[in-house]
Amino acid sequence: MSMKRIYNISLAWFASFILLFGGLSGCSQNELLDTTDKANSFELRASSAEYVTVALENAGTLAEKLGDKKATTESLRLSGPFNAADMRCIREMSALKNLDMKDVKIVDSDETYDNRKLEKDKIGAYCFSDLKLTTLVLPDNIIEIGEYAFQSTALVSITIPNTVKLIGNNAFYSCRSLVSVVLPNNLNKIAARLFCYCIALESINVPSSVNVIESEAFSNCSSLISFDIPVGVATINDYTFSGCGSLMSISIPNTVTAIGSRAFNKCIYNHRTTKTNQKYPSVN
Repeated sequence: MSMKRIYNISLAWFASFILLFGGLSGCSQNELLDTTDKANSFELRASSAEYVTVALENAGTLAEKLGDKKATTESLRLSGPFNAADMRCIREMSALKNLDMKDVKIVDSDETYDNRKLEKDKIGAYCFSDLKLTTLVLPDNIIEIGEYAFQSTALVSITIPNTVKLIGNNAFYSCRSLVSVVLPNNLNKIAARLFCYCIALESINVPSSVNVIESEAFSNCSSLISFDIPVGVATINDYTFSGCGSLMSISIPNTVTAIGSRAFNKCIYNHRTTKTNQKYPSVN
């Protein structure tokens, strides 16, 4: 079956779909509270960690400031101007688990990390990918997050500042410990494969500003229990929720008029609808 195939959905189908799952909302609320408790508990433990604090007067001096502590520091709090040389240092800190960059100002330079440059006020592509970070506080003035920025980290929870307008494809790809994400209020798009294989993610509040959810955005989020699609989204794209085997409750607004190929493949929803007399469009 072509991945470009789109199904037209009637408003009557949406009503039947919501009625079918109406009895599951209580379970979703309980699970949401449990998810919040998990994230809060972890954040409390991180806040009690002993942080090494470094104030950067000049960008590119983090390695010099840390000295011998670079190899052993587990928790680091930074402030001041920060460039790609400092990012390179972060990526070389094998023991680092907790990083607070709230008061950091990312600046341009000719320096590189992994042959990539940092741009002003932007988290670059692959910045933190594959690091052992469990907590990360982002600079509060960033405007963009690049593709694969947090791929395969050990992050448990993260808050994206409201200044961020764009998050690149695959930014949280395979963050298998991620339980809680707070997205910015002005985000317009959930990028392709943004949370793909985030197997611990049980719920997420998508801001009302979002009007596009791209293909595979939540595919294989096997713990995802409930989801509310914002009003304004027109299409549930190909494989959006494919492999979300725990998904039991989903709210779909009337603005959605089409569902892509295998958008709900291997979801509980598929098995439940086969036991009713309702006629639903195929999403396999």
